[in-house]
Amino acid sequence: MTFSELILSVPFIDYCNFVNTGTAPENSLPAEKFEDDLRLLSENGYTGLSVEQFLDLRKNKKDFPQKCCVIILEGGFLSNFTIAFPILQKFGVHADIFLSTDFVGLTQHELYPNFIPHFDWNQAQEMIDSGLVTIYGRWHESNGGMSGDDTVARIEADMRRIGG
Repeated sequence: MTFSELILSVPFIDYCNFVNTGTAPENSLPAEKFEDDLRLLSENGYTGLSVEQFLDLRKNKKDFPQKCCVIILEGGFLSNFTIAFPILQKFGVHADIFLSTDFVGLTQHELYPNFIPHFDWNQAQEMIDSGLVTIYGRWHESNGGMSGDDTVARIEADMRRIGG
């Protein structure tokens, strides 16, 4: 099987933010829909793979489970912890979270008036410890036009703030 055929045979399902009730804002999904999606996958015998497992199986030319998918949550929003994580636990499904490391633990941001809160490092660790979630960092450029020196100073200040 070629890599293109493999990619087409293993669905990568991408989510961002979740809401409990009401109309979901852009890039957000009602919790009920996420739970319905996982129920449907579970009832149809799908296994959730991590990106790492997918790449390992591909690299080592091992057989993939007959029905598998990769679930990705983008951004590291607080709702990934408060809404999606309990649903992942309910169904025993694995997900990968790609989080914006410069937003970890923030509930507001001066450059983004409609900023959506993000989970903190303790919540990230709890999800990792469950074995159901793998977390990968990604950069989200939020420098608001700052110079390179100012951006470096901001990163260093953020690192000190989180104990790095």
